[in-house]
Amino acid sequence: MKQINKEKWSEVFSQSKEKLAKTTKNVVDRLEDGVEELMEHEKVQTVIRKSEDGVAKVWNSEPVQETLEKTKAGVQRIKSDEKVQSGIKKLKRGTLKAADYAYEGLNRLLKEEDDEVEIKVIEHAVDEDNE
Repeated sequence: MKQINKEKWSEVFSQSKEKLAKTTKNVVDRLEDGVEELMEHEKVQTVIRKSEDGVAKVWNSEPVQETLEKTKAGVQRIKSDEKVQSGIKKLKRGTLKAADYAYEGLNRLLKEEDDEVEIKVIEHAVDEDNE
């Protein structure tokens, strides 16, 4: 069986890698140049301008502006509704109560743990004195 010449294959691999990198860079450069040329083309610029004008025309049209105003008014009406305000107040009170209960529970739990630690330390000290 014939031995593979590692140096030769390493050189061939390096040359192929360099050639591939150079070819890829050339393709990318040509693509960038093509995109720049296309964007500068008068017809493309006209299409872009007309698209921007069309969007602005639709956005500023009376039906769209009326819809926006109605939406803003609807949101404001919902925000100002007494039932919504009452619900928000109840939600706040409920959240505060839940936080209070959680705080009290944690406080009791942690105090009980501290007491147990202190008791164990005292018991351990008493045991040592008795020995």
